[in-house]
Amino acid sequence: MLQIGQFARLGRVSVKTLRHYDEIGLLRPSHIDRQSGYRFYAAAQLVTLARILQLKELGLPLAAIARSDPAAHGPSLQGVPWSERFDPPERRARRRPARGPVDDRLAA
Repeated sequence: MLQIGQFARLGRVSVKTLRHYDEIGLLRPSHIDRQSGYRFYAAAQLVTLARILQLKELGLPLAAIARSDPAAHGPSLQGVPWSERFDPPERRARRRPARGPVDDRLAA
């Protein structure tokens, strides 16, 4: 068992990130001490963390990764809509709708 700080260092993420992942149900500690509240992770969970980080790097939103149920079988793209796999909502929101000549005439 690894304490949260040790696990964070090995996984190259912050303790704050691990706490956030726990809050949203993305990566739960394998054990939480009832008296101290300390979080402990199993070394095997580093594989799950690495896959979460890979999917995040590809642009998949955390909500979509969480919906894929990473605790049960590791995060994957199975069950995630194609639109979110390759065009995450954050990117779609930043894009402006295309305007054509008809739109320009209507706006005038």
